[in-house]
Amino acid sequence: MPQVVNLHQANVQLVQAEMVRATQCDLARIESTEVDMNTALAANIQAETVRTQNSLIGMLNSDSAEISHSAIGLARASHLQVQGKALAVYGESIEASSVSAGLMAGRSIQAASIRAGVLIGNQVNGPVETLFDDRQAAITGIIGGIVAGLILLAGRLLFGKKH
Repeated sequence: MPQVVNLHQANVQLVQAEMVRATQCDLARIESTEVDMNTALAANIQAETVRTQNSLIGMLNSDSAEISHSAIGLARASHLQVQGKALAVYGESIEASSVSAGLMAGRSIQAASIRAGVLIGNQVNGPVETLFDDRQAAITGIIGGIVAGLILLAGRLLFGKKH
């Protein structure tokens, strides 16, 4: 495996190296000890340490990640610093500033500003805006269950076997 790979305006399917630096690249998969991306696109990153700026990432699995002004589909890291947009984020320790996330889960979450559809945390410090609070989630679940039950009942009455 190469020690260092520097990429600029490249389109690569697989990169395996100790250190990967990518600028203005389209990368399908990165397997590395350390990744540094700026204005790049990566579908899948497996690395110990990741730093990104102005990038788009599909899936990230890392020990430590610093995501700045980027968008990410799924991120899993022991320690995660994130600023930008994410579909789902999971980490032992999460530091978030100006984050919009569908799902954020972590043991310890430090927030400067978080907007999340669902937030699960053992310890959460800072301002958080969720799509649903506990009461709204319970009401939504009850109403959803009633509607699903009524649809099934109507289907059975309309299309059930006749004796």
